[in-house]
Amino acid sequence: MALPRFRNSENVEINSWSAKAGGDTRNTDELPLGIRWSIWLFMKSNLDLPDLLICTPQGTWRIAGTRVSLDSVIHSFWEGATPEEICQDFPSLSLAQVYEAIAYYLKQRNKVDAYLQAGRDGAEKLQQELNGRHRDFLSKLRQQLLSSRQSPTPS
Repeated sequence: MALPRFRNSENVEINSWSAKAGGDTRNTDELPLGIRWSIWLFMKSNLDLPDLLICTPQGTWRIAGTRVSLDSVIHSFWEGATPEEICQDFPSLSLAQVYEAIAYYLKQRNKVDAYLQAGRDGAEKLQQELNGRHRDFLSKLRQQLLSSRQSPTPS
């Protein structure tokens, strides 16, 4: 499967896997799960983002010119924050950017909800993969924590 070509906010092509793979084609099964789901999300999302948003190579939608994700703005909106409060929480955003992000969400709710759900699904899969990969370590760590809580503390 050919990897997608990403462009940053300056419209410069980014392809971080190309140098490692010796070209633009690489079996995505060799990539970590987090990167695989980001590629899937990027390819499936039919990116037709407004100028307000950029898509990072990892698949995150950010407000252009900032490091603030659309996810952050939408979650604040869901929690009942006003656009002014969101601006206070994220000083790099202008009030116009916050209103535009909320308007985009309200106009493209299905598309944004699918993007957010894919992010949650990807995070859950990554958590499962990490738990499986580090099962022994996590089990030992839990045992150590339990035993340290149960042992009397010196006075």
